Amino acid sequence: MTTHANRCWIQVIAAAVLGALLAGCSASRPSVSISNESDAMLGARIWVGQRGTNETGSRRSARVVEIKPGSTKQFWVSETAGFVSAAESYVQAEVWTIDASFEPSVFYWYEILPPAPYSITITGTRDSLEASRNGDGRVIPVPREMWIQSGYSGSAANP
Repeated sequence: MTTHANRCWIQVIAAAVLGALLAGCSASRPSVSISNESDAMLGARIWVGQRGTNETGSRRSARVVEIKPGSTKQFWVSETAGFVSAAESYVQAEVWTIDASFEPSVFYWYEILPPAPYSITITGTRDSLEASRNGDGRVIPVPREMWIQSGYSGSAANP
């Protein structure tokens, strides 16, 4: 074989190995995305916990992000401790509107059901937001008694 042919085979093998590694990563690191198609600036945080655990202290969260109308934010659930698998873990999105003074105002919590990727779109107006699932799976509201205190007035502590 020529040197050029050897280089081509090495590139093909390297691409196959990289593809296999990336496929493995995406299986263990599902993504969560929130698209904001509402008329309000949103704040959001992703929460991950173990199914069958009713203790709110078992949940772990990702960083808080702001999502402008017409934009999308993506998270990797591995940023939060505790995601094991779709069968053993749950993914929730805490979403709130941000008013003109940049204070949180109206809060919403959604559970994004498997399969991955966990992707939702928020629509509606500042006082009446709704979430819909992108792709397979469903999104359901989390009952208020299951919300946890996130550090913002108006969240779970002040319903």
